[in-house]
Amino acid sequence: HILRNDKLLQKIVDSVDLTESDTVLEIGAGSGNLTLRILEQCGKLYAVDIDAKMTHILHKRVHRYYPALASKLHCILGNILTMQMPHDDVRFIFSNVPYQISSELIFKLLSS
Repeated sequence: HILRNDKLLQKIVDSVDLTESDTVLEIGAGSGNLTLRILEQCGKLYAVDIDAKMTHILHKRVHRYYPALASKLHCILGNILTMQMPHDDVRFIFSNVPYQISSELIFKLLSS
């Protein structure tokens, strides 16, 4: 599902105190509705998605329509459950994944 409610998107991002020095990991970035809100406040964002089409859409969307934010975005195509975590300096994690992988994902995040 793609989250499109602007008020809810902003509420999610406002629930943490992001700063320009923060590195963020977003799992299941999709087309980037939440990603754009995060990029406005963080210093660096690793956006991971298993869907090549969505990863391409996100990359293209940010570089074309939000070029000032593009240098902060690092799109990663892959399965977060089988890949190595992007970086140790990640301070916040946002995730929008299917329910059936949520437990496995939480255990992976806690162990890394």
